[in-house]
Amino acid sequence: MTGITAYGAYLPRYRLTAKMINEAWGRPGGRGEKAVGYFDEDSLTMGLSAVYHCLSGDDIEKLDGLYFASTTSPFKEKLASTEMAMILNLSPEARTLDIGHSLRSGTSALLTAIEAVRAGSLRSAVVVASDCGRLEVPGGFNEAAWGDGAAALAVGRENVLLNLLHHYCYSDELTHFWRRSDDRYVKSEDVRFPQVMGYARIMESAIGDTLRKTQYKLADFAKVVVDAPDLRSHQALMRKFGFDPKGQIQDPLIGVIGSLGTAHPFAMLVTALQGVKPGDKILLASYGDGSDVLIFEATDALREFQQGADFNALLDRKELISSYTMYLAFKRTFEVEFQDYYSSISALFRERDRFSRLLGGKCKNCGYITTLALRVCPNCRKKDQFENVRLTRRGIVFTFTQEWYYPSPEPPTTLAVVDLEGGGRIYCQMTDCSDPSIVKIGMPVEMTVRKYHEALDLPHYYWKCKPVYS
Repeated sequence: MTGITAYGAYLPRYRLTAKMINEAWGRPGGRGEKAVGYFDEDSLTMGLSAVYHCLSGDDIEKLDGLYFASTTSPFKEKLASTEMAMILNLSPEARTLDIGHSLRSGTSALLTAIEAVRAGSLRSAVVVASDCGRLEVPGGFNEAAWGDGAAALAVGRENVLLNLLHHYCYSDELTHFWRRSDDRYVKSEDVRFPQVMGYARIMESAIGDTLRKTQYKLADFAKVVVDAPDLRSHQALMRKFGFDPKGQIQDPLIGVIGSLGTAHPFAMLVTALQGVKPGDKILLASYGDGSDVLIFEATDALREFQQGADFNALLDRKELISSYTMYLAFKRTFEVEFQDYYSSISALFRERDRFSRLLGGKCKNCGYITTLALRVCPNCRKKDQFENVRLTRRGIVFTFTQEWYYPSPEPPTTLAVVDLEGGGRIYCQMTDCSDPSIVKIGMPVEMTVRKYHEALDLPHYYWKCKPVYS
């Protein structure tokens, strides 16, 4: 049995409503909202957050592979998956792979990982699908429909939650959305033609062929999880097949968080699993230059895992962004003041245990834990007795200050000293905190990887703390 052994998702805290967009452009009305990544988030940092929601620290470090699917990777020539594997402290022997250029690259990566595990070349892997900054031109038709988010699915042969019974891959060339290598914004043409001759025709063929080949009936599926570019196209397709809208069809969530690009089929799947029982069958279908259709069967192990995985909690933890202008600043649609920073590739390599992996030093003589690169223990004064130890990602604020002149799209920048659970004290910026008045000494925080600055035309990542909202 080979399939999904764990799942998790990540949504940024902020939301932008369609009404705010329309008001900014002098248009009436507007319904729904979309998830918006903070100014220091990208597809890599969101993908890491999804992995942490999917697996615990010990399970992460045992992974043999990491597959990263995105149409908005921070790099055009560099494996984001390798940098993620380093931050997650995976073995250097772990297989890393980036898959992109299509909205169905998430399901393509999942099939690739399952086939590798099934063939025995990997014991376990995690598939991360993440998109942040998949943008329509400001004021464009799809601006309110495309959101930011990530999801992660672990793959293995032990403790399988969803066993893959069948898959069908269907490729069909029809240009619906596209973006050239030097384009900032996703392009599309006439709305109606790609909806009918693209989505409707392709998905009818892919799902219809799957049902004919497998001889499954519509009633055999407890959940039908089908991605779509818009709500109207999704509803028309479901009516075409005759799936039960009340019991089977998973809400596409487009009006709640927007379409999350490569991550969206997985986000819909994670949501759909809340009510699935052992033995239930799930049909999952993605869309983009064709379609991947997968049929899973839930196992007894799913029931226990569901108790700790609640995607609805992510949907509920949200805050409206202050203005449409602030959204444009987050996405760097116009120039804002950012400081030029010095950087050194050799220094980044030398300090990656502290900067990227969140490893500290533990004195083998007295047990003192430090986050600094020390040779002499400040507690027992022994020299060269430190060993690397993984620091926890939870802590409390020991002290803080708020800097109003630090270049930021949303000042002030809160600088905090955090005492980590289990030992270690770290100095860092605070993120996801639009209201500086809530910051207090003793408040609980969680460590998260974010973009810190850019230098050498590279995004630099470091750990920040964020409030633990109830």
